[in-house]
Amino acid sequence: MQNLITLDIGNSSCKLRLNSQAVITLSNQNVFTNNFKLNLVQNHPQLIISISSVLNANHSKLIMDNIASALGGQDIKWITWQSSDILKLALPTQYQELSYLGSDRALRIYYLSQLEQNYSQIGIGCGTGFTVEVTHRGKLIESLILPGLGLQLASLFQNTDKLPIITPEAVEQIITDKSNKLTTNYAICSGIIKSYSALIARLNQQYQPKQIVCSGAYAHLIQNFADYEIKDKIKQNTYLELDILQQLVAS
Repeated sequence: MQNLITLDIGNSSCKLRLNSQAVITLSNQNVFTNNFKLNLVQNHPQLIISISSVLNANHSKLIMDNIASALGGQDIKWITWQSSDILKLALPTQYQELSYLGSDRALRIYYLSQLEQNYSQIGIGCGTGFTVEVTHRGKLIESLILPGLGLQLASLFQNTDKLPIITPEAVEQIITDKSNKLTTNYAICSGIIKSYSALIARLNQQYQPKQIVCSGAYAHLIQNFADYEIKDKIKQNTYLELDILQQLVAS
């Protein structure tokens, strides 16, 4: 029996899943130093790892080597997906000019390419960066990159004397508590989330997409606090990239 691990290496963390088990999220810093535990049932007779990475080749290899070591030296077949490989399947008439895109974005574009082609579709990655892709009739027609939630929060703290440090994990509670509405913390969190929501609303008005797909660690914040006119269009799939890595192996 073949067992499949899907491995999505981002800028700050990597996510992996064995078959249909729960997703494990590991800090890249811990994996780089081999200071982590991998809670997976081991000793699989056949193990395939389907991998996407936005890191450079050396950093990606270090993470892969340390994960292989944590798996106990099993015989592993690595399938590493480059952006051009994914985009060739998703955008066969356009992929050559888009090879610069990161593989995480290529995976979302692949997902969008499977949706109804007569409508525009929007994909949003909510991670270290806040990235947006708009597709229509088998073409990528819009591409945007903004600092992600964690980067925006850290930048305000690091580049001012008095603004507080806020963790991304605290944002939802801060915004939900309306008694905080006039506090600095609320203003920071609400300002960032509303700026994302306003951008999505503007793209929705411009392109009239059939669906807005959000993936990544903070996708739920976009869905929970979206403007009412776009909320019904938003589909949240935190681990969409892992799903596509699994689908690519099966296809």
